[in-house]
Amino acid sequence: MNELITNAAVLRDSKKPLSFEELTIEPPKAGEVRIALRSCGVCHTDYSLAKGILDHQPVPSVLGHEGSGIITDIGAGVSNVVVGDHVVMAPIAPCGQCNRCLNNEGAYCKREEERGWGVLPDGRTPLKDKQGEKIAVALNSAFFSDYAVVPSTAVAKIPKDVSFEIASLLGCAVVSGYGAVVNTAEVQVGSSILVVGLGGVGLSSVMAAKIRGVYPIIGVDPSNERRDLGKQIGCDEVLTVDEFNSIDLKNFNGGFDTIIEASGSKPAIEKCISLLRRHGICVYVGAAESTYELKIPHLELVATGKRLSGCLTGEVRPAVDLANLAKLYSAGRLPLDIFISNRRPLNELELAFDDLEKNIGLRTLITWPEK
Repeated sequence: MNELITNAAVLRDSKKPLSFEELTIEPPKAGEVRIALRSCGVCHTDYSLAKGILDHQPVPSVLGHEGSGIITDIGAGVSNVVVGDHVVMAPIAPCGQCNRCLNNEGAYCKREEERGWGVLPDGRTPLKDKQGEKIAVALNSAFFSDYAVVPSTAVAKIPKDVSFEIASLLGCAVVSGYGAVVNTAEVQVGSSILVVGLGGVGLSSVMAAKIRGVYPIIGVDPSNERRDLGKQIGCDEVLTVDEFNSIDLKNFNGGFDTIIEASGSKPAIEKCISLLRRHGICVYVGAAESTYELKIPHLELVATGKRLSGCLTGEVRPAVDLANLAKLYSAGRLPLDIFISNRRPLNELELAFDDLEKNIGLRTLITWPEK
């Protein structure tokens, strides 16, 4: 296996446009795979890092973390995939050996916690530019590039009847919403749920709630288009922001068993705890800016048993969750085609960020032609 040249979008300064460059990418080492990208979703997190809204990404780096593609090379010891497999990737690569992984908490793997931003688990980056400068791998992924090297534990094989475009949605947007409902909240049949924010993550939460037999499913979003999508895929009722702000809980049995906060709106984040029933759980998936601090009424938590939980990437277990989501899509249980609003080549990534900033559709995908 040799080094390859890969075309990539490089973030060198959040105050300037991305730089499109030819980089050198190493072959995979033990426990790693190299992938030819075929599709990558443009997530709000990528946008926030590119524009400096989130400021903890080393530069220079390559963004992109909602990817799918084809295995081109495998390192020593890799047994879960072979060259030629179609795969979806997650930005989480659990080691499978620490106490958290062994307790089914791989999203919070000790190795992942310690490895830091911008590098693979062994502390290196496989990317360098023409001057030999190392280029960080943003969000452990760096998928805005023709090729990527990732740990094999971050990938899951997908059926050939699942397109790369659909697969690329699974690794972040879909699993974040699905996992918030299934893995974090562990919702029960007949329990009630409120989903605040009906973007890709929120709508995925609605789909998961419907699969789990939740009733009622109530959505909230300022967009007429997204409210209509919410009704189309499973919401029993969808509220405007004004209706949410003046909500009368008497109409909802005194509160909700589960709330998924997927908007990242500070007023919504603050309001959610007051809408929970006793011992209800609010799962925070949407992120406000890095400096925001949530203030909560401590005694209300003590007296009611209400629970607040963060949720990292749906607490994804790549080998289990991503494969299951692909199967659910194949079975017609996840109507994910509604998410794809636009497709662009890699060199139009800045235009894709514009789509996101203007709230155009749900997901713009960066796609690569078949080789």
